Amino acid sequence: MARLFRDVYEAICADLGGRESMSEAEYQLARRAASLSVECARAETRQAEGHALDVERYCRATNSLGRVLGTLGIKRRARDITPSLASYIEEGAAE
Repeated sequence: MARLFRDVYEAICADLGGRESMSEAEYQLARRAASLSVECARAETRQAEGHALDVERYCRATNSLGRVLGTLGIKRRARDITPSLASYIEEGAAE
């Protein structure tokens, strides 16, 4: 779990431009987000092992994680599905 915390924390910091460019508030929120993420992963692991999932606690942690990440600035990104010019020409030639 410690390694998962570190990996998640480092990934969040990287998304925010690296620790050196983060404010103290962002640093604190990134740590809290990593902790909440680990708690969710721990609950998921226990469920996969056959233990009952405390749905209320899991939902609270998940919702809190979403709010913290929202505060940090997660945003939805549209994925470009437009074919490249080369693939468009290849498809046209194949037809």
